[in-house]
Amino acid sequence: MTPRREESWKARPHGSPGVTVSRSPAPRKRARLAGLVGALLLVLAGTASAVAIPSLSLDRDESPPGALVPWTASGFDGCLPIDDVQTDGTLALLWDGDQELVREELAGGSAAGTFVVPESAQLTEHRVTAQCVSDGALGDTSNLLVTAPREPDVAVPNVVGLTRAEAEQEIRAAKLVPGVVTGTGDFVEDQQPAAGLLVQPLSRVDLDLGTPPVEDVVVVPDVVGLSVASARAALESAGLLLGSIANPGGGNVQEQRPLAGQEAAPGDSVAVTLGLPPTTRVRVPDLRGLKLADVPAVLDRRDLELGVVTGTGGTVRGQRPEPGGLVPVRSEVNVSVQSGRRPVRVVVVPDLVGLTADEARDLLSSVGLFLSQPDGDGDGDGTISSQQPVARTHVAVGSTVTVIVEDDSPWAMVAGIGAATLLVAAAGATGGRALKRRGDQRWVAKNLALDPVSGRSEEHVAERSADESPQTRVLRLTPHRDLGTQTVQEVEP
Repeated sequence: MTPRREESWKARPHGSPGVTVSRSPAPRKRARLAGLVGALLLVLAGTASAVAIPSLSLDRDESPPGALVPWTASGFDGCLPIDDVQTDGTLALLWDGDQELVREELAGGSAAGTFVVPESAQLTEHRVTAQCVSDGALGDTSNLLVTAPREPDVAVPNVVGLTRAEAEQEIRAAKLVPGVVTGTGDFVEDQQPAAGLLVQPLSRVDLDLGTPPVEDVVVVPDVVGLSVASARAALESAGLLLGSIANPGGGNVQEQRPLAGQEAAPGDSVAVTLGLPPTTRVRVPDLRGLKLADVPAVLDRRDLELGVVTGTGGTVRGQRPEPGGLVPVRSEVNVSVQSGRRPVRVVVVPDLVGLTADEARDLLSSVGLFLSQPDGDGDGDGTISSQQPVARTHVAVGSTVTVIVEDDSPWAMVAGIGAATLLVAAAGATGGRALKRRGDQRWVAKNLALDPVSGRSEEHVAERSADESPQTRVLRLTPHRDLGTQTVQEVEP
């Protein structure tokens, strides 16, 4: 054993003539050893940094069965070829460590590609392993969550520029759902998602209609009661136009649309309806004898309207107002109808008292009546002393007027005495007829109802049976010269 050499320095006291140095070899050996260890550590560190670590990266961490998943592998520099032909190694992707998904050749220790998630995969997390084919120890594993299958993506349609209704129709046709709608415009200005993007069916598409441009508005003036010219001037001064005119032959404005006080855009039209001039009157035509089906056209030509129709049948026999009267335009004319007979024409019986028989016959003939005299009466130049019906009675055309002609000769007095005797003899019969007339009057008051349509004194007025049966009784009401007395005569059907 070689004795350790020690060196040491010894200092002399201050002022000594020299210095003695003593040295030891141990510190230098420890320094060299530390240097060697450091160099070795540097070499080992460089070697470790040069060795790549295999890694596998998946493009997504979840996907449904059948989906295509991109992947990237690197750090497989130590993966050797499986034969002499290959220049680089081969990488295999394994599903849950045993099912091979795909193989790819490495290039510089890296590879990339896609694989399909197995259709039989459970809806849970699975392991995907990238493994060197020639060396199973080289590999790396990533996890993939298998989710439920989903429908294929659909493209979002372009609905910009469409109305809201059109856009929503296009969205539904693409198997999507209209979402939130913002803005108050008339057309779509923007949409989210944008057109062309692929999204899942039933995804929501939001629409933005933007803000419509602000337009000037005007207040519609009140033109009711104005003439057409004044209404047009008032509307034009407000920036509006006179539109359609209903009843153009009328008078002043009766109605308007839009109403006064409402808002409208400049240039809009206001429709008006004209009322009837208060002085316009038309003459009522004679409808009696016409078919009921022809009456509306006849009245319309006179600017009149058909009112209430009473009775049964198709022929007009009475009307109210009467023919020839003046009424306001668009007035109603009420009519009564009956089937199978024409209306009764009536005339006023003239006064024949004081006339001769010939004069009376001529006068009656001029109004459509006939003269009747008792047998043997009327010989000579006598004058009429009485008549039946009496003067001013309304009777049907063609009726007969019975007259008594009084002889002016002396023998007339004798004849008068004889006539008086006959009148006394007939008093009993006359009393019986009076009782019957009272009974008839009671029946009339009880069973007849005045027809408000054809209630003229010179025409038939009632159509009602006493027992309310379908049987119709048509009667004529004729005034008597005595006030309060009228004659009721049934008209033959």
